[in-house]
Amino acid sequence: MHFGAENKRSLFIALIIFWAFFGSACGQTQEQKMKQIQEHTEKARNFRIKGDFQAALREQLKAVELNPDDDDSRMLLGGIYIELKQYENALKALQKAVSINKNNASAHYLLSWVYDELGKSDEALKEIKTASEIQSSNPNYLINLGTKYEDVNDVNQ
Repeated sequence: MHFGAENKRSLFIALIIFWAFFGSACGQTQEQKMKQIQEHTEKARNFRIKGDFQAALREQLKAVELNPDDDDSRMLLGGIYIELKQYENALKALQKAVSINKNNASAHYLLSWVYDELGKSDEALKEIKTASEIQSSNPNYLINLGTKYEDVNDVNQ
């Protein structure tokens, strides 16, 4: 098939128009995706407030699916798993959150709770220490750090 100069120019213009449309559509898609993530997270929060943790889990899983590399979404998911006493799932979600952002003090704090529930006091102590190092002004972290030292009979540290 042979294109003349006129056909090549028309094809080139059509490709530019397609690219411009597709490019702007991608921008809208990303914006819409962020809006969907916020909506699912907000719904999950509202379900948690009402005590409907299964519905909260469904919504937060949708938010994580849309943005799997967001540490806060993973941390919120871990918190819901804690509410449901699904500690192994909470552990996975929270470990993923801290692997994404090692400075997420809240995720480290929740990890300390999970390790505590799983009977892993040394790991719990390590995580609450990390949380209180990241956010030393948070009194909850410091109180829990002291309590955890007391629990493992290591008060002198």
